[in-house]
Amino acid sequence: MAETNQKQLSGDRPLKDPRDDRLGYATFARHIARSLCEMIPVDGLVVTIYGPWGCGKTTVLNFIEYYLKHNGQAKSPEVIYFNPWWFSGSENLMRDFFNQVIASLDPKQQTLKEIRETLARVGNVLAKAPIPGRGWVGTLTECIWPREVNLTKLREKLEKLLRSQKCRFVIFMDDIDRLTADEMRDLFKAVKAIGNLPNIVYVLAFDKSVVANALSEIQKGTGEEYLEKIVQVPFELPFPDKSSIRSLLFERLGSVLGEVDESMFDQQYWANIYLDGIDPVIETPRDINRLSNAISVTYQAVRGEVNPVDFIAIETMRVFVPTIYHKIRANPESFTGSSERTPRGSEDSERQFHNGYIEQIDKSIQEAMKNLLQRLFPRLQAVWARVGTSSSFEAQWRRELRVCSADVFPVYFRLELAEGSIRARDVKEFLEIGNDQNKVAAHLSKLTGQTHPTGITCAHALLQRLEDYTGEQIATECIRPILLALFDVGDELCAAEPDRRGFYDFGVETQVGRIIYQLLRRQPETDRFRVLAEAIQKGKSLATIVREVSVFRQMQEKRDGQEPSSGEEHLVARGHLEELERLAAERIAKEAKESSLVWHIDLARILLCWKDWDRNGQYEPWLEKIKSEEAFIISLLTSMLGVTFSQGMGLFGLGDRVPRRSYKIDLKFVREFVDPKEIYPIVSNALEGSTLSARERTALETFLQELEKPDDQKQ
Repeated sequence: MAETNQKQLSGDRPLKDPRDDRLGYATFARHIARSLCEMIPVDGLVVTIYGPWGCGKTTVLNFIEYYLKHNGQAKSPEVIYFNPWWFSGSENLMRDFFNQVIASLDPKQQTLKEIRETLARVGNVLAKAPIPGRGWVGTLTECIWPREVNLTKLREKLEKLLRSQKCRFVIFMDDIDRLTADEMRDLFKAVKAIGNLPNIVYVLAFDKSVVANALSEIQKGTGEEYLEKIVQVPFELPFPDKSSIRSLLFERLGSVLGEVDESMFDQQYWANIYLDGIDPVIETPRDINRLSNAISVTYQAVRGEVNPVDFIAIETMRVFVPTIYHKIRANPESFTGSSERTPRGSEDSERQFHNGYIEQIDKSIQEAMKNLLQRLFPRLQAVWARVGTSSSFEAQWRRELRVCSADVFPVYFRLELAEGSIRARDVKEFLEIGNDQNKVAAHLSKLTGQTHPTGITCAHALLQRLEDYTGEQIATECIRPILLALFDVGDELCAAEPDRRGFYDFGVETQVGRIIYQLLRRQPETDRFRVLAEAIQKGKSLATIVREVSVFRQMQEKRDGQEPSSGEEHLVARGHLEELERLAAERIAKEAKESSLVWHIDLARILLCWKDWDRNGQYEPWLEKIKSEEAFIISLLTSMLGVTFSQGMGLFGLGDRVPRRSYKIDLKFVREFVDPKEIYPIVSNALEGSTLSARERTALETFLQELEKPDDQKQ
């Protein structure tokens, strides 16, 4: 059996072995070959196989040749191939034709040797005949008459030689429809010149409409009438049925795409996408080849980063409907997200925009493309079906790597991610280690040292992607390990982005909190308490512990006096929350005793919570003892350093293009712990030292600037 995967049917690599046939062409070719072998001797015959470009005509010729050579008879016909397109543009296509035929005959056989010589003389006579419009010198009477006599004698001699042969000659010609009109006419003149010679059969393959239209421009009468005078047996290449086309395409796609993540491949969604928009544009074997070849080149660069179904659909439009493809690529804001993203009052302009590019494509596929686009981009259902889509689906689309997700959309058109980007496979690999707390913590810690293209850490970017998976995609047995890991490295994540919060960025600490909250909600309340108690006692990130416990208290206070909604409960019960606060206070006191608390990046907030939760009277004595130490003051003020952003309008409306960053320290917050005036000398002395970090120096300088402001300007 031939190697099918190496001989897939395509416009550029036609099949040669009928055993590789997937479209039923072998049967058609076998019948023609049998007829050519078994028919009684004739005085020449011209057979044509008509079919549009890319439908498999060359494959059929190859199959006919195969069956001619394997016909079970003692002697097979002599097969001669001539592809005129290879000689297109030469000065004399007719001479090239005869030379090719002559070269195909075995010079060692005496009778064939005579045929070669006679054919050469016939070709020479025809090739020298003047051709109107070519600028050859001489009148018709001077050039043609003597040669016409010679040609008659040469034909009679050639006819006797061919009749004496028991062998039949089959001359295949392909790609005639790629020639210029003049070249087509020259070629048919050659065919006509020896077309009625005995034991010679021509099998020509071309697109009839292309050739007929071209000949009509240079001939008297129609091109079809011209062909009817030359062709004795015309065949229309039978189109393969849709099921065969589909089977071949699916076979090619399977070979190109390889193994696909089953979680990313919804069989029903694929069926809808295929039948609505892909099937209508896949009509010929060449269409299959064009699409599969395109995907084989582009898919490897984005494997695992795109939804395979959506990618096939987008590539289909790129290959067959580039007008729509380029419109999508240039206008992501008009395609991605839900219909809720469409600004109010712009529905009519939105509909006009989408109808505009649809009207530019072939009418036969307009409806199919509208259906396909509504499948790919649910937002467009509001345009053409008056059905809105909710933004609640957007997390699912992002998780499924759908092209309609604004976050995933660029990958389909960029074909590769920027260095440092978080890929879908990165999330998958993270989930695979989700049941091991140490591995999760180590992985996040590693990503903290890597920078994402947007400027945040890769750990932060991973958590953003992970939020789409906090539902059932994260296995129940992975919840506790991931939670404990976040309480281990949460402070490290926040310390890597000390100034990220401000303007529209809510910071990595909020992202950590959202993941913790979403995972805790999936567990029973008693299990939540157990894992939080364990995190407080063993977790390495004190600021994360304190921040999350304080958030639970805020949530509790917000809902005091309100009845929970149906089925809703407090994240942490009141009694459990008080116990968590007690454990957190003990943990803070322990670190204060060990002196590790002083240099904490979030010292001020930790102290404020300790003050509220302290039931053992440990906070006040510790603060009184340490509040005049330089190390404490430096750490305290640094933990209070905040960032603000502002944009000026400027003169004549020419405002700032980007916000200006500035720093602040709230003196009211400072007074919760120390008297600002009393620590002034400590701060001034510290600034004279050379061991401060850039952030520490900024914090101390900002404090002094705030302190030196007039009273009415102080915060």
